[in-house]
Amino acid sequence: MAGTPRRAVTISRPGRIQAVAREGEGGSKLWIANLTANPVEVDLDGFAPASLRLLDESSWPRSLASPRGFDVPVSPFSQGRVALSSYAVVCVREKPLG
Repeated sequence: MAGTPRRAVTISRPGRIQAVAREGEGGSKLWIANLTANPVEVDLDGFAPASLRLLDESSWPRSLASPRGFDVPVSPFSQGRVALSSYAVVCVREKPLG
């Protein structure tokens, strides 16, 4: 995401969730991290999700085994909320404009 324009993100619970978004040619990417040991649901207001990659306790072993790292499947996704288990990280890709 280096060198791409940053997109504004509003976080209502900064002690529990952190996020960063960047604009790109193939659409924006929104990275969200659950900073707690408790599951959380995050609203994606103002973001039109198309797919996601989730790193959590079930995908962690496969990610560690890959030489590329964070090698988890990309899944179609079009909901307005995403559920994150404890300490999970998700990358949500937005539909490109046009």
